[in-house]
Amino acid sequence: MKFHFCLIIGISLAAGCGHDSKHNGHGDGHDHDGHHGHAHDPKHGGQLEVIGKEACHLEFVRDEDNASRMKIYVLQFHPKFKYLKLATSSIRVVATVDGVEKVLDFKALVNPSLQNNSTHSSEYEVGADWLADWKVFDARVEDLPVGGKEYDKAFKFGKTD
Repeated sequence: MKFHFCLIIGISLAAGCGHDSKHNGHGDGHDHDGHHGHAHDPKHGGQLEVIGKEACHLEFVRDEDNASRMKIYVLQFHPKFKYLKLATSSIRVVATVDGVEKVLDFKALVNPSLQNNSTHSSEYEVGADWLADWKVFDARVEDLPVGGKEYDKAFKFGKTD
């Protein structure tokens, strides 16, 4: 009797240990990889960088009509997708090109449709002539305020992976 009881418990536990490929059992609509646990699609066709443990995502997007201009969209994917407003008028990114550091101060964009203003925005923009000539470079976001914390993030802009 004891053997049968243990056998039933063992079978029940084994059946419940299957892994669902839908991220903890819910269909979340994004791909999974070994590095971050999952990945999201950039909403504007740019390059996504995760800040913190998904405190936010920054999407870097080059202007298709003017290669010397770039935007950052601040996004949040969990618990659902939304534009995330930061309480800052600028986002500083330090780029290293040919061994020289170049500062990009992305300024907040006013966009009434997203309720963005000059001090609380989810869109930032910068222009720099050298951007048109450099498609790939090392970059570092400095002192980004998100949810009461400040984050730094180093990454390769224009990566091809």
